[in-house]
Amino acid sequence: MTTSTNYYPWGFIYEVFCFLAPMYVANSFALLLGGGKPLDLGKRFIDGRRLLGDGKTFRGAIGGFLFGGVVGFLLCGLGEGLTLASGSILGDIFASFLKRRLKLERGEPAPLLDQLDFYLFASLFFSIAYDLEIEIFLTGLIVTPISHLIGNLLAYSLKIKDRPY
Repeated sequence: MTTSTNYYPWGFIYEVFCFLAPMYVANSFALLLGGGKPLDLGKRFIDGRRLLGDGKTFRGAIGGFLFGGVVGFLLCGLGEGLTLASGSILGDIFASFLKRRLKLERGEPAPLLDQLDFYLFASLFFSIAYDLEIEIFLTGLIVTPISHLIGNLLAYSLKIKDRPY
């Protein structure tokens, strides 16, 4: 992503939006479309705890990836969109795995991990294949926890989530 911040501040805002939208959509649609068969198929890790838990499902992961990928494709291109969407979904799955290892149950808060898991993974995936400017990354790093909090409060008020965090 290359910015045009020297002349057009709206260009920078649009590039940040293009960067964030696929991962936010993927993360949100995974929640909205979730349910059904869990990704871990009920399997347990060597510590005796579930690998991921019931909150990570095939339907949610595939739906989040597809919707995030489509939004990304429409905004910034196929490769970028799929990279950001897949990074977002994998980041959320990895965080769930970590939370189980930390003996946190589904829905228990893990400050910063809950807000930044999908963002950091998507950013990492993106930066491997594409040029990620530091200004865009840092802007997203600031905006993401705030938007995550607002999104969770909205989902809670709409009874999509059981907890407001």
